[in-house]
Amino acid sequence: MINIMFAGNYKVYDGMLIASLSILKHCKEPITAYVLTMDLTEQNPEFKAISKENIARLDSLYKETNKASCVKMIDVKDVFMAHLKDSPNNENF
Repeated sequence: MINIMFAGNYKVYDGMLIASLSILKHCKEPITAYVLTMDLTEQNPEFKAISKENIARLDSLYKETNKASCVKMIDVKDVFMAHLKDSPNNENF
């Protein structure tokens, strides 16, 4: 089993799809892809999470290559708010 992690908002979906196509072309082992995302539209309307529909599309793509593969979305907003909400790095958004 191979584990892969992607992280980002809805704007990175195309890149995740392209990376996934390459990974799936070269790897026939079962893969679990974890997608870390969160909705922060209260800070900026552009900070939308990757949609559940896009996660489902990726999951179908992974399962086409190997039925034991899957894609799991992890909403990290609670962790972000608990530990990084007041970080000075947030000024760079």
